Amino acid sequence: MADEPKIQSKATIKDIARLVGVSETTVSLSFRPNSRIGKKTRNKVLEIANELNYFPNTAARDLRSGRTRTIGIIINDITNPFYGAMIRKAEEIASQQDYEVIIAESQWSSERSLNSIRKMIQNRFEGIIICFTEKTRDTYELIQSSGLAHIAVDTIPPFYNGPYVINDAQRAGYLAAQHLHERGCSKIAVFNAQNDIGEFSSVKSMEEGFFSFYRESGFPLENIDRINAGLTISSGEKAFQNVWEQGTFHNGIFCMNDFCAMGVMNESALHDILPGRDYAIIGVDNNYVSSLHCLSLSSIDIAYTEISEIATTYLINRIEKRESSTLNKIIPPLLVARDSTLNYSAKGKVP
Repeated sequence: MADEPKIQSKATIKDIARLVGVSETTVSLSFRPNSRIGKKTRNKVLEIANELNYFPNTAARDLRSGRTRTIGIIINDITNPFYGAMIRKAEEIASQQDYEVIIAESQWSSERSLNSIRKMIQNRFEGIIICFTEKTRDTYELIQSSGLAHIAVDTIPPFYNGPYVINDAQRAGYLAAQHLHERGCSKIAVFNAQNDIGEFSSVKSMEEGFFSFYRESGFPLENIDRINAGLTISSGEKAFQNVWEQGTFHNGIFCMNDFCAMGVMNESALHDILPGRDYAIIGVDNNYVSSLHCLSLSSIDIAYTEISEIATTYLINRIEKRESSTLNKIIPPLLVARDSTLNYSAKGKVP
């Protein structure tokens, strides 16, 4: 009778320690990115572990240490690409520090945001990066009462006094206005966010920055129309259609994000009114799609990746008690001018 094949038992940390010639503690520490183990030893441990299909039991380790090494990110709209860029960078930074990132989406609902925070506290998350909905104080009060390490990104509500990394929204609006003015635009439209988030602090700051430029320049403010639109392509389309039906023409349009601007561009083209030829338009975010030749949308670039990197690094340092000060940082925006404004000249054109 032929010998039956031997079933190889699951590799253990002892097996790896014996094969590498180090202690079990050294093997354990080799799986932690920031431990004191030298690169040569670490690489050898990981090589043997890979050959043996060994994976450390992080759940058991965390249970023993009382740690979860998990941080949460609460965003408002997962369909918006800039949130995706923030999440990717946060996961990259967290992974380097042996942390896991869990994502939750509020969909601009304070109730959803509050429920996500409760779950993160219940599951012993060690920190949270949050984009506030700003509709109630409840979320921040819960974070404060729980003692959860946190940092705000994207926006800071008036009632918030914690750490944050945000874009200079007021400067973004100012740059957009200045650029449209330079193109000679004389009848302006601001396509704002929808009503339920029109009072969002970053939206208000952006609008304030936009109007502050025109006040400084002495431009007649009655030539600027404020239109509640939204932050999606379809909302931009609908808003332009409404303006068109009213018989109003604007030769300069500022949209609160690129998606809304894309909607305006698409709808206006259906009426043979082309951006860059008949009017100038600029958005915010500098979405990667905006740079495509078929769109070539001018936009205010927001350094979302940089914001996420700074915020994630700070949060983990705070959790690890490597940081005790409160971070309050504002990142300056950058104008990226493309065909949607550069090809437009108001000379000889009357709105």
